Formats: sequence, C-alpha cells, structure tokens
Amino acid sequence: MHQSNFPIDEEEKKELVRKGKVIPLGCYEEYSRSTIPIYLKSISGLLKDENVMRLLSIFRFIDALDINRNRVGGQIEEKIKLKTIDRDLEFQFEKLREDIETLKDTFLKNSEKGKRFVNLFYDQVKHQIEKEQKIDKDLLENQQSFLDNLPVEIPVESCRMRIDYIEFISISPMHFVLHNAIKNLEIGPRAPAEDGMGISFVLKYKSNQSKKFLTDPKKGVRDKNHKKTRKIRDHLLGEPDDKDKKKRKNDGYARREIDSGKKYLRELFDTVNTKIHLVDKNDDPMEELPKNNDPES
Repeated sequence: MHQSNFPIDEEEKKELVRKGKVIPLGCYEEYSRSTIPIYLKSISGLLKDENVMRLLSIFRFIDALDINRNRVGGQIEEKIKLKTIDRDLEFQFEKLREDIETLKDTFLKNSEKGKRFVNLFYDQVKHQIEKEQKIDKDLLENQQSFLDNLPVEIPVESCRMRIDYIEFISISPMHFVLHNAIKNLEIGPRAPAEDGMGISFVLKYKSNQSKKFLTDPKKGVRDKNHKKTRKIRDHLLGEPDDKDKKKRKNDGYARREIDSGKKYLRELFDTVNTKIHLVDKNDDPMEELPKNNDPES
C-alpha cells in the first residue's frame, strides 16, 4: 500500500481539499458523492481489527525508506522508463485536449467563453506543466472562478483528475535523480532514551554523490506534498527551520511517514528519538551528527 492509494484517511482528505484537488469517485461508496468517503479507519472498524491500520502504517513506513538506485535500475531500464513517461504525458495531454474540446462544444459552443474555457483548462495547464511541472494556485482559482460564473454547470471532474495525474507524472523524472543519488540505507539501533519508549533507530542514507550535488537546487526533487522543488538533502532531512537554522523541520520524506503512522508505529519502536541522517560520497554528514560518546554513534 502507498500513501497515494485509496481509500484515504481523514487528514489526507483535508489536504486534498485544501490544495483544490479532486477526490476520486472511487473513494465514495457506490461511486456517489452524495455518500461519505470510505476512510481507512472505517474499513478497519468494519473488520473490527486495528491490525489493518498497524499493517498499513508499517507498509507506508517501509515504502518511505526505500530510496536507492536499485529502484531505477540500469541505464537502459532508466531510459525506457523515462521514454514511457514522455509518451504517457503526450497521450494524457492529447486526451485532455479532446475532453476539453468536447465539453466546450457541448456547453459553450461558438462563444468567447468557450475559448476562455479551453485556455484555462488546457492551454495554460500544458504551458505550466511543461515549464514548471506544476499547476500554480492562481490558475486553479481562475478555473474555479470561471466555472462559478457560468450559467451552466460543466462536469469537469474527469478533466481535473487527468490534470492531477499529468502533474504527478511530470515530476517523476526528478525522483530518478533522487534514487540514483542514494547508494544504500543503513539502519542501526540506538540505546533507549530516558524519555523514550523502548528501542529507537538511526536511519542513515549513504549517497554516491558530492555534498554540492545533494544541495544543488537544479538537482532537486518535488513530491505531491510540496509545490516547490527541494534539494535532495532537504527532501530527505527536512527544510531548515525558519527560526533556528541549526535545526530542521519535521517535513523530510521519511519523517513525515513516521509521524503520519506514529499512532501505530510507536507500538513497535520509539518514533520520537529515531534519527534520520544523510552522508555524501565521502561519508561526510550533511548536517551535524552525534559525537562518538553518544549512544547513536
């Protein structure tokens, strides 16, 4: 299971709504928006077994940790995957154009509003994806404002879902750079902390790249939780704290998965005192690591 899959939990629904994303019909009972979304917790309740949520949390945590060059494969496999992504993008854009043109001819035929509709839902979308691999908030707001002021209701849900998918696959090549930059992951135990709840771990990502590469914005990566591209270091370890630059926010990829599943993961290990590190090809830390006398060294 993966966080992008459905059914969703209530927090993920709130995040989708906040970002103006469409909740797929598959999340609803009988594919009807008149019903309440099927949440993961409700499935666990139906089975009367919290182990469903425990298992899901473990799967998500393992998936979050699995960042390394083996995910990409060899050079030939990588080229094939990238070519497949390019072709999929071409196909999805073509289907989007066809869908938008069909809606225009059905609801806004031979009108200036029809041209505006195509511009908002296809032309500008394609331009932004090809230039920035993302849809900015202003365009989403302009789309909604346009729809709200029409005398007819246009069913754009399938188009918005396709746009979401296009945005998702457009950033996929960034993740090839990320995975190729990580040689392997070392996992080791820490001594129990005085304020902890048992064993905790040190998760150390070992890179085959230089510190310069890992902090190069042009080599960065973006995921569905962030609109801006982040350096590989910041993607894994978290953004520098706004107030204290010596600290980092808890928004690194693996840390977010630990926090999202901590209700169940903390039954297995001390999530608070589990640390995540990154070292470059020379084994130099990308941020200060504990001293030799620290239990996690």
